[in-house]
Amino acid sequence: MSLPNRPNTDLVTLAWLASIPGLSADMCATTLPDPSVWSADGFVVVTGGVGGTMLDVPAKAPVVQIDCYATVASSNKPPWGVAHRLAEHIRAETFQRDRAVRDLEIAAGPVTYLPARVASVRLVTEPRRMYGDPADWAHVGLDLQLLWTEIEATYS
Repeated sequence: MSLPNRPNTDLVTLAWLASIPGLSADMCATTLPDPSVWSADGFVVVTGGVGGTMLDVPAKAPVVQIDCYATVASSNKPPWGVAHRLAEHIRAETFQRDRAVRDLEIAAGPVTYLPARVASVRLVTEPRRMYGDPADWAHVGLDLQLLWTEIEATYS
């Protein structure tokens, strides 16, 4: 028996972020890569969702932590403006009601997952500075709530 590749909240959130004009899949992941890869434009890290599911509907409504990072290799001053720009760009996208519903193709490396539909994304917490980074990076965090489901999911 072969099980279908069902998407999870991390994968759906990454695909939603990559669908935002100005962002790309290369700027988003669940772990922070080496700064040489992202120091020019900043980077967005998704940390798993917490929250409930719908009782009688195969939809999920998790709250997901989003962390925006920025650094300048030759400086010990955190570039807060760059990290805030990323966070505010994501925040602004949550208000784009005319394109709120998005059907997303989901893939991670060579693995393709069932597609997902994001019905809404809302800001739960304001973007805020996160302190204590020993590398002098700017780190801005925010929380989003997604409402999503698999497209054409079959449950028996």
